[in-house]
Parts: sequence; C-alpha cells; structure tokens
Amino acid sequence: MPTSLKEKAAAYCLEENYNCAESTLLAASDHYGLGLTEEDARLMGGFGGGLASGLACGALCGSAAVLGKLVLHGPAHKQPDFRALCAEYVTAFREAMGGTQCSELRARYFVRGKGCVAAIEKNAELLEAFIEAHGLAEKKPE
Repeated sequence: MPTSLKEKAAAYCLEENYNCAESTLLAASDHYGLGLTEEDARLMGGFGGGLASGLACGALCGSAAVLGKLVLHGPAHKQPDFRALCAEYVTAFREAMGGTQCSELRARYFVRGKGCVAAIEKNAELLEAFIEAHGLAEKKPE
C-alpha cells in the first residue's frame, strides 16, 4: 500500500487512471485526511492536460486546490495570505519542474503508457515538502 504522497499520486494515475490534477487532489486527500471523494475529484477533471490545452500543468492546479483545502476558511480573496502562498508554490514548482505549462512539461516528462507520472511524482514530493515546511497539515480548517 502506498505511504508517501508521491506513491499515492502515482497509484491514482497508473492504477486508477486519473489525470494529473485528479491524482494530485485524491492523493493529498488520502495523505492529509482532507475527506474528499472521487466525486469531488470530478471538479479537477478539466484541469488535466493543462486544461486540455497545454496550458497550466494539471498537477500544479491540483496542488493549488490542495493548498486551498488546507488553508482557506472562506473566499480566497478575503484571505490575502493565500495568494502569496500560491505564488510561492508556483515559483517553487517552476524552479523544480522547469516550467509551469503542460505543453513544455509534457515534452520532458510524458512517457507513452505512463503519461506524465514522473511529473506527478515530482510535484507530489514538492507539495509534501512545501506543506511540511509551512506547517499547513496542522492548520487544516474545520
């Protein structure tokens, strides 16, 4: 049974056939006890493949959703520190992954038969470290 966020995200991608955004969200829900369901993951369905257009990486979008679930307790615009937190994660993601756009990342990480699982795994490691470094798992809103 997968234990790390990386292993859980890879399992959702490879074994359950979820896309990058869905895999990230569901793995984080399992890992941090967020209480999200597979039905909730449908909200992330359109983010896979960079919004199906090669734009923002779905794993990055899934990570932003995870950060929102961990931090927000109302509308995001009413919690100004959330915007800075997301911007910090995007910067860390860009530096670690070499970009933020699906089209550029797909060229580096996509493998036929496995999709972008390597990018999903790398993002999961980054997200787990980011959440730990910011003490976010302990600050989960009720």
